[in-house]
Amino acid sequence: LKCAAKMADGDVQKPQLDGRVSAFLRKVGMRASDLISASSCDWVEMDINTSDMEIIAHLISSGAMAAVQTLQLNWNTNIGDRGIALLAEALSARPTLTVLGLGSTGMTDEGATLLADAMACGALSCLESLNMASNLIGDTGLSALGVSSCALERLQSLFLYANQFGDTGVVAFTRGLSNGGSTSAGSLRHLKELDLQNNTCGSAGCEALAAILSEGGLASLEKLLMPYGCEKDPQLRAAAAHVKSSCFDTLFGQALLKQPSLCVCACVRVCVCVVAAAAAAAAAAAAAAAAAAAAAAAAAAAAAAAAAAAVYKVKGA
Repeated sequence: LKCAAKMADGDVQKPQLDGRVSAFLRKVGMRASDLISASSCDWVEMDINTSDMEIIAHLISSGAMAAVQTLQLNWNTNIGDRGIALLAEALSARPTLTVLGLGSTGMTDEGATLLADAMACGALSCLESLNMASNLIGDTGLSALGVSSCALERLQSLFLYANQFGDTGVVAFTRGLSNGGSTSAGSLRHLKELDLQNNTCGSAGCEALAAILSEGGLASLEKLLMPYGCEKDPQLRAAAAHVKSSCFDTLFGQALLKQPSLCVCACVRVCVCVVAAAAAAAAAAAAAAAAAAAAAAAAAAAAAAAAAAAVYKVKGA
């Protein structure tokens, strides 16, 4: 296949793969010339599947997406591990992305491990923000990510909320961050935001994270979001004293303040749902009140009509 970058709009080559490239570009609402010059591809919730990922991988490998620095593929649940594998292989040759969104893509431990392996080989060395939230990543995938974190020198934001890992994964992840025990010079030195909400983290996970924070790891961290229950761990709360704001899941998704002097970080995703539900309830109550008022008015009108009819009968008599 000739490089997609050489294809003029409306002048698509005949081979089958070229036809698939053209079909994919129509699906995401782009022309070939747009793609060549694009710095950002926001392909969120576009029903992108494994077959589409073959095309994306081809476009990356061919150089057609050489200018792209932001690739958002969130909420494409049919990408799956196979799609992640294709992407990881393609990115190995083009490590220029600064923002990568893979939230809610159906990724499991397998896909996370393959992506981590690619990272370890320098596939995403320029990455500043990585979203792997709302997937099916367990302890194995998180552990692999920790091991490869040493290659993510520029990473500033890491979103891992709503996955399936627990204490074992968190302990392994922090062990990987420690970079052989030298936490002061460990991995993710420039990380500012870490979101681990809506997972399982007990005393072992809290202890491991507290240890790396106490020893100088994650020194640039400004925002820490942890699973429900971690707010009760005194070691973690004390170790996170340098963090500007921290948020812990609670049963109602509210933020629990780590220290009174620090700003509160609200769990926006849950709070939005709560506000929306409250608004809907208020609207329903208002509608019910309006219906009751209308019924009362109708009853009053009927009573008035009945009274008028009675007077008329009296006068007629």
